[in-house]
Order: sequence, then C-alpha cells, then structure tokens
Amino acid sequence: MRKGLGGRRARSAMLLASPPGVVLWVQIGLLSVALLALLLNSYLGPLTPLTIFAVVAAYVVLFADRLPQVAKIAWPLLLIPLLALLSVFWSPYPAATLRYGFLFLVTVFAGVMFGCGLTRTAFLKGTFLAFFIFAVLSLMLGRWVGWGAGGAAYAGLLASKNAAGEVAGVTLIMSLAAIAWASQRKERVWLLCAWLALPISLWLLWSSKATGALIGSVVASTCLLLWLLSRRLPVQARISLFIVVLVSVVALVIAQDYWFSFIYEAVLESSGKDSGLTGRADLWLKADSLIAARPWFGLGFNGFWVHNNLDAEYMWRMMGIKGRSGFNFHNTPREILVHLGIVGLALYAIVVGFFSVVLFSKAMVRSHVDLVLCCALWVFFAMRLPFESFGFGGMHFSSIIIFALLSLGMAAREDSGDTYPAKAGQKRVPHVGRVAAKRSVRGMA
Repeated sequence: MRKGLGGRRARSAMLLASPPGVVLWVQIGLLSVALLALLLNSYLGPLTPLTIFAVVAAYVVLFADRLPQVAKIAWPLLLIPLLALLSVFWSPYPAATLRYGFLFLVTVFAGVMFGCGLTRTAFLKGTFLAFFIFAVLSLMLGRWVGWGAGGAAYAGLLASKNAAGEVAGVTLIMSLAAIAWASQRKERVWLLCAWLALPISLWLLWSSKATGALIGSVVASTCLLLWLLSRRLPVQARISLFIVVLVSVVALVIAQDYWFSFIYEAVLESSGKDSGLTGRADLWLKADSLIAARPWFGLGFNGFWVHNNLDAEYMWRMMGIKGRSGFNFHNTPREILVHLGIVGLALYAIVVGFFSVVLFSKAMVRSHVDLVLCCALWVFFAMRLPFESFGFGGMHFSSIIIFALLSLGMAAREDSGDTYPAKAGQKRVPHVGRVAAKRSVRGMA
C-alpha cells in the first residue's frame, strides 16, 4: 500500500519537474479529451465511459498529491451521487440504479476533479478547446433534421436540435470568455481560435431552432459581457452590478411561467408547429403522478426509464423515441423528485445552493475571467432548469461542467490562476514548476 502510494507520488513529482507548459498541456488534454468523448457519445457508444474512466485514472496517477485536497474542497458535491447509489435499496430496478448511479458518481468526481484539481488556465483552455473542435466538426459534418411544418433545424453531430442548441450556447459563452482572457494575456493563437468560434457558434445556435437554448444564451452572454466590463470598476461598484444582474436573472427564472411561454409559442407558431407537440406537458403530468405516489425518496435513481417498465415504454412510444433510451422529464426539479424524492431535491438544493453562493461571492470580489465565465454558465443552465434536465445524470457534458464550475468557485486559489489550493497549515505552493517538484520530493524523503 505504502509502496503504491509512494510510486504515485514519485510520478506526480516527476510531472511537476517538467516544464510548466508540459504540465499545463497535460491538464488541458485530460479535460478536452473527456469533454469531447461526452460530446461524441452517440458515435463512441461504450467507448465514452471507458474514456472518462481512463482520464480519471490518469489524473489519479499524475496528480495523486492533489486528491486529498480535491476531496476536502468538494466532498459535499459527492453526497448527491452517493445518495443516488444508496437508492438501490428502494429502487424497483436495483441493477439499473447501481449501474447508472456509479456512472453518475464517476461523472461528478470527474467534474470536481477538473474544477478544483486543475489550474484555472487549464480549465478555461481545455473547455474552450473541446467545444471549439466539436463546433468545427459539427459545422463540417453535421446534419439537418425535420422541424415544424416542413421546416428544418440543424442538429450537427448530436441526436436532436435541442442538444445542438445547448452545445452551441455553451460554445458561444466559452468563445466570449476566451476572447476576453486571450486579449488580456495577449495569447494570439487562442484569440484567433476564439474569434473563429464566435460566428460558428452563433450560426449553430440560430440554425438549431432551439428556443430555450437561444433565450438562455442571450441572457447568459449579456450577463457575461456586463460582468467582464465591470472588472474595470471599483470593487464596491462591481459587487453592486453583480448583485443587480444576478437578482434580475433569478427574478426572470422564478417568473418564467409569465414570460417564457409567450416567446416560446411565438417561435413555434412561426414554424407552424403547435406548442402541445413538444410533449413536455404530457411528461410533466406523468412525473407529477410518480412524485405523488412516492414523494419522500422517489423511485430510486434511474428507476423509471428502464426497458420493460410499461409506463416508460408507453412514454417512449408516445414521444417517438425508437431507441428507448436517453430520455428524461425535461424539468430538473421534477427529474430529481421522481428519482430521489423530496429528500434528494432538498440535498441537491442545499449543496448546489451553497456552492453557488460561494462561486458568485468570489466572482464579485476577484472578478477573474474564469470565475465570471462560471457564473455565466451557471446562468445559462439555471435559465433552462424548468424545461430541461441538467446536472442529474452520468456521462453527460453538462453534469461535468456544472459540478466543475461549482467546485472551481469553492477552491481557494492564487490570483495568477496557476496554483493549487494550499494544504492545511501550508502556504500556497506553485501548481507547476521545478520548485514544487523539489518540495514534493523532499516531502517524500
């Protein structure tokens, strides 16, 4: 046991002894490979979870000395997938709950690993690189799908136009943040890539005809730009602007029932499509009946969308899901209530709410581009929680990003963006470089 731990520490020390650029690119590579595997899941199939397992294993080997601190910072987030695994004891389909609960746990761990186990620079570059590559591939190799009365929407390399709109929205936000970061750092290659990604993501977003993603992207991008511009203001003014914008967004989310439907139906009517055909109303009615039957602990994680479950088979047939997989209730609170009940929703709300407050608090004071980016991504997903399911499933890019941005906000880092969180009782140490390696080696001796 000690020999194995010493070996991992030795490999970690050897990596730290490498030039800073090597370590940075190793981190960028791990993150971008993981995200690309998830984005290309429909093509890779079972290779996607294997890729995520390999990336997590590589991180454990290369950065073993960071694991205790990662766990210390983000352990409350791991309670959510652990409760999902625990639900195997009351699930009507324990085998499915065990399988998908484990995949959810690995996904969440990968998210917190990327959020507080990498440098801020690696997080921003790795995430942007993955979405930029995928956007280019989608533009070159993507496909159109039917939409409305004889219309067409661009689904790219994804299974649906809504998924394509979601990815395009994230790419748009990442592009704006990358432009701001690269301009500040005078990183010309990254700046060029960011400017190239901007029109591509705009076209993909508009062509996807994904109304929810379009509205969420507009609101999140506006918040991002306002927060980025506020970085030049004094701290007090910056905090005030952050609070005003955040309160406005929260108010919009709470009042979505009063304004979102008008915009949504207007877009649908322009294509000749009836809003009732989206199927969400039928999904929500079924979810409400399941919640009423088992309100406290739910059915168990992934205890509904299972083959040979007659209710699930009926919903798949009604919604035209021929593959009989990869479906959800298109409402995050309902999704959690169905599978983990009131207890699960309360745990999710408390943990995610606390980490969100910490994220926004640090972004107000420090206003680093990566923190502002995380806040904008938070807004993008929060705007669509009543209409989509996010952060509550394994092997999906949104789950990794959500848990990564929450843990990134919790991690206490140096302003340079190139440091690890310090261990208790120690000064913060450089994330890369030979000095850190020498200290690690001396600590092992």
